[in-house]
Amino acid sequence: MVYKILDYLNEHYAENLSLEKISEQFFISKSNLSHYFKKETGLSPIQYMMQRRIGEAQSLLVETSLPIQEIEFRLGFNDSAHFSKMFKKYVGVTPKEYRKYFSERRRR
Repeated sequence: MVYKILDYLNEHYAENLSLEKISEQFFISKSNLSHYFKKETGLSPIQYMMQRRIGEAQSLLVETSLPIQEIEFRLGFNDSAHFSKMFKKYVGVTPKEYRKYFSERRRR
């Protein structure tokens, strides 16, 4: 069951999913979903989705020249401040600082 949920989250990570929506999709209670998912992965479903989004943002910041606002939009963030805050929480720097660091490394 957890692998099916992981597949689902990997396909829909950029959507506005809640624990309730995910649990309805798999006909399981929110508490059971959270318990089994965390037991197998070490993360809650929502934490997993956030890490997945941030990982995708890291790739897009390094591999493309898309504007940061476009990356935010593609990954389902509706608020630039929230995206920047979450990115910094998980990565340690802002998206702008992250892109700048990797673009400078390429030039060397």
